[in-house]
Amino acid sequence: MARHGITDIDSLSRRSVDDPNWFWDAVVRDLGIVFSEPYHTVMDTSRGIPWTEWFVGGRLNIAANCLDRHLETSRRDAVCLIAEREDGNVVRYTFQELAGEVDRCAAALRAVGLKPGDRVASYMPMIAEVVIQMLASIKIGAIFIPIFSGYAPAAVAERLRDAGVSLLFTADLSERHGRPTRIKANADAAVAEAPNVTRVVVVEGFEDDVPWNDQRDVWWNEFLSQGSDAHAEFVPSMHPALILYTSGTT
Repeated sequence: MARHGITDIDSLSRRSVDDPNWFWDAVVRDLGIVFSEPYHTVMDTSRGIPWTEWFVGGRLNIAANCLDRHLETSRRDAVCLIAEREDGNVVRYTFQELAGEVDRCAAALRAVGLKPGDRVASYMPMIAEVVIQMLASIKIGAIFIPIFSGYAPAAVAERLRDAGVSLLFTADLSERHGRPTRIKANADAAVAEAPNVTRVVVVEGFEDDVPWNDQRDVWWNEFLSQGSDAHAEFVPSMHPALILYTSGTT
């Protein structure tokens, strides 16, 4: 508000409604969002308001903006992610630490042939690795699909088929409200109904006897050991980052 000579919140609200082009350009600049190529038009409403094209001509990457741009500043050593597991175990990542893990995952995704526009799904418990998987997928320009770990195989398979997922992240075990679920077995049943999935990456937890397909499955740590190219793929502003499904009741 100070930068644009606006003295009260009501005036800011009115101007944002009267001139959304000005408002969203001002927001992007204020946030310091980095574009590899600048946009020439904030809003293209030629097809109608519901089909607005945003920041036309611009190219950016969400992961680079969330992580990479902070690595050359003092924020690199600040905590940016705190993840608490069901059992109370807490892990913390600084910007620099999280960026390193994201880069390992992004390089691995590229090494197995993933490219911009490919679909990557995560059928995982609520742990830090989900954030790493999401940002790594977005970093290479892939489209990320989170799938609730409580879904039965049929619901998972439906989303895998519909989205055209080629790589699935899952875990050996998921715990919710103190009750463990052998989530890998559910993932296997879902993938059996979704032949488009050609690789399953499994985050290891506490399960000893895990069903396994040597032709398709790979442990998370082994997966992360491959690849070296973790550069951010700067994509057009309207390039999809996520596909989000409702629970099915909506």
